[in-house]
Amino acid sequence: MEDMVLTGRQAGVLQNVILFEVSLIEYGEGAGFSVIADFSRSPGLADSRRPLSSRRRCCLLQYFEYFLEKKKQEYARRSFTPYAHYLQPFFSADGREFSAGPEVARQVPGVLKGLQDFLAKLGELSQPIAFQEYQNRKNQFIRKSCGGNEILYAVAWNEGVPNPAFRQRVFQAKIGRGYLKPRNRPRVLIDRMNISASLLEKKIVIDLPNDKLLFLPENLEGKAILSVVRHGASRGNSGDLKIGSLYRNYLLRPQGFERAKRIGEEFARMIRHANLAVELKTSVKYLETRNQPVYVSRSPNTRQLAGIIRSVLQSQGGYRDREAMHYHDSLDSQNFGLLTGESKEEELRQLCRVMNVPEPEAKKILKDPLYCYPGGETFYENYLSTIQGIHEIAEKHPGSHVSLFTHSSMMRALMIYLDMRPFAEAYNEYMSYQEGQDNVILLVYEEGTFSSYSCAVGLSREELTAREQKEKERKIQEDHLRSIIEISRSEVNRIALITSGGDAPGMNAVLKSFIDKCLSLGVTPYVFRKGIEGVLKNDGQEYTEEAKRRLMGTPGSVIQCNKRFKNIEQEGVEFKAIANLRKNKCDALIVLGGDGSVRLSDKLFQAGYPVVALPGTIDNDLPVYCLGFDSALNATIELIQMLEWTSRSMERVHLAEVYGAGSGHFALSLAHAVNPQAVLVNEMKDIGIDIDEFIDTYLVDKLTLSLNSKDKSHIVIVSEMIKHGYMIDPKGGVSGLSKALEVKLRKKGLEVEARESVFAHLQRGAPVGRLDREYGQDLGREAVLRIKTDLGKFAGKLLGKEYPSSDLWVTFSFNNLPKRQFRWDIYKEINKPLIRPRTWPNRLQQFFNRKESSRNFED
Repeated sequence: MEDMVLTGRQAGVLQNVILFEVSLIEYGEGAGFSVIADFSRSPGLADSRRPLSSRRRCCLLQYFEYFLEKKKQEYARRSFTPYAHYLQPFFSADGREFSAGPEVARQVPGVLKGLQDFLAKLGELSQPIAFQEYQNRKNQFIRKSCGGNEILYAVAWNEGVPNPAFRQRVFQAKIGRGYLKPRNRPRVLIDRMNISASLLEKKIVIDLPNDKLLFLPENLEGKAILSVVRHGASRGNSGDLKIGSLYRNYLLRPQGFERAKRIGEEFARMIRHANLAVELKTSVKYLETRNQPVYVSRSPNTRQLAGIIRSVLQSQGGYRDREAMHYHDSLDSQNFGLLTGESKEEELRQLCRVMNVPEPEAKKILKDPLYCYPGGETFYENYLSTIQGIHEIAEKHPGSHVSLFTHSSMMRALMIYLDMRPFAEAYNEYMSYQEGQDNVILLVYEEGTFSSYSCAVGLSREELTAREQKEKERKIQEDHLRSIIEISRSEVNRIALITSGGDAPGMNAVLKSFIDKCLSLGVTPYVFRKGIEGVLKNDGQEYTEEAKRRLMGTPGSVIQCNKRFKNIEQEGVEFKAIANLRKNKCDALIVLGGDGSVRLSDKLFQAGYPVVALPGTIDNDLPVYCLGFDSALNATIELIQMLEWTSRSMERVHLAEVYGAGSGHFALSLAHAVNPQAVLVNEMKDIGIDIDEFIDTYLVDKLTLSLNSKDKSHIVIVSEMIKHGYMIDPKGGVSGLSKALEVKLRKKGLEVEARESVFAHLQRGAPVGRLDREYGQDLGREAVLRIKTDLGKFAGKLLGKEYPSSDLWVTFSFNNLPKRQFRWDIYKEINKPLIRPRTWPNRLQQFFNRKESSRNFED
């Protein structure tokens, strides 16, 4: 290969591209700069010494200047189709300015510094501000710091985007209702094959013709139903043009009108079918769309779509709907500002030209959710606007069925929000949302939370085939990733281990067997302190000799854990972690921890690094047996026995709060062992039990009977984080429960005291039992052996046993991890119905009368 000779300008641009790519993809603080430093010392580059940020700045200014001049000519001719109305704001005297001259480049560093301060202040707020307030502050910043120049603002913003610290500030800014996602969402529409008994409680279940079940609430008091419908084929094709919110677009004849009519017919059929079932059970057709609120975007095609679908609904329903259409800006498509109406091909070609990069690299820049358009917005801002808006609409119309007619970009934002994964991860999944996907999304808004994503209607045979094909491609991509890992890591010489999440008894046993097995196979064991925090801070060491035997019986983790490392959810953190792992020549990583650690493992694996997860948590909420559960359970049983003696002696009620991280598996197993008066777990809500009603009726009556009996203890097991109406601490648990029970029991003539006990870290520090010593050693040895012999097969999986003494090892892929089945049969035995049936919560009684739960797992 002949030597390549670059001009000073070419080399400078190439430097710029390398830095941009490495920063954008690797997200390592030092990775990009080290590459540039080595590259700039190469021969022939002495004339290329301008700062890298300056070169990118000049490229972007040249890029935006091209489209600015083009827009000026179009505005002068008024010739742009379909209308030039959106050009008016760019050239009117309203305080906005569009200038890309040389003086703009000199102002960028100061504006960027101001932007960082602006975002930092938003991140320091105690409560998120409404999106509209953010828009006002942003516009004020542009006027004051940029002199109203939208291009100056966009260049400064885009210069900051590749910087991980800048991205961190953006995603930490407390803006709107989309800033944080709720942890749990109710499901509205599911496949028949995925039905479970817990989903049926307190719901109207409607059997749809497309082999799906629709779950609706028994009434709409304080709730709202939203049907979100996107337009079909339009004159301006968003596949070819930068359409955006400023572009006046109309449905394409006849395709767009025919497609809208088909959607309306399918939607009407679903509504008619569902309404019949609702009316039979509630005597109210609350799914009716007649005289219900209707919202559209500013684009004419959504008003056309709404008119066509409403006419279909009216003709089939035999009525005339007089409800006016309302506009809400959250339904608008993303605002592309200066590039509105431009060809996507032209946009890409010009970026490749001015930055001298190939198309794939230019596409990465344009598809970044933080990429900013002059006079427009980023996709992330459009996402925040969308989520703020749908909350406002739902809260404005309680008890209503609201129809929203919008665009594919709003659908994409909605799907990202409804996905339980972090924004960046969900964005990668849905960034390529196209016209051939779902037409109607059905949502239920209840208690401040939207239901999970539910495609209601509109999937044609072609669209269904496309979705199935996408799932096949995802599987192929995962298999390809495994093959890459297998090839590139065929020779494993060093394996790293971290103990993640909360500590659990037996973790040191894993560490000992991990070190010993590595050394016996000729592999170097490497450990990082404090979990993923140690990886990010590069705080690790290798072991060259066998671990001490006493480690097996030592509780906790000698290399320490980190349960609440705040930075792990930030975009791009996984790439920095991977960079440090490779810097230390680690060929694979073992993550020992709970469900959060499995999510962390998946994040690293999806970024291309081989990870194997091991179950280490006392919560026992993974589909395999969790290390530490048995030891913590035995220690907690002893603590409960101590409470039983003092409860019996003093005739006091004792409420014992135990760990569980929101799940009740530990509390239920403990209750099974000690036979308390009752057990309270979060899963009770899954089968429709009202926790406050349970406390007021069943629990009070059960304790009353217990206190009126001789020689009995009065213990109630409470899982942490359970929410009830008497809690003082917002975290829930036993907080406030003792005082509430005292008052209720005294009303029944019982002068009794109630006490709260929070065992908390006493459980984690439990002595390591025989079972966990043996299981911990098995986990460490097996993980090393499988990584060494067949890494490609086991990377991306959770490894464990259904029970420690079993010889059968099981694995689960990170992206297909089933939930551990809750033992309702045990729960029923503990919270038995009293002699007086009226005190038993009706929902639970009906649930157990209908079907006995299966015993899928042994605790």
